[in-house]
Amino acid sequence: MFDTSSDDLAFELDLPAGTLRVAGGLFTDLDARRLEREINQATTLVEGGTLVVDLAGVTFLPSTALQSLVAARRTAKVKGVAVALAATPGTLPHRVLTAVGFPLQQSAVEPGSRESQEPPPSAS
Repeated sequence: MFDTSSDDLAFELDLPAGTLRVAGGLFTDLDARRLEREINQATTLVEGGTLVVDLAGVTFLPSTALQSLVAARRTAKVKGVAVALAATPGTLPHRVLTAVGFPLQQSAVEPGSRESQEPPPSAS
């Protein structure tokens, strides 16, 4: 699991499933760069194939986060890794990403579940 020291933004990597779960919101420019960095680190560990970035637990997704997602997908592509985005239908991430034309998978987290509303526990 990656560093989850931020109160607002948390990451959990499920390496066997090839999934990076993201939860939280209130993205500042620093949070957006952290999102990009976490995706880049995860793509290094996946080593080919596809990394699913599951945004079911994200509560806010501004343009800086979208820029980071685009940049991370480009970097992953150079490494030979595809980055797929997943979001639960009806959630803010799903609506925003659909509006800007990102192809999406359905999140493995059910809408209204505790996982879709709370960040993963901290590894501290």
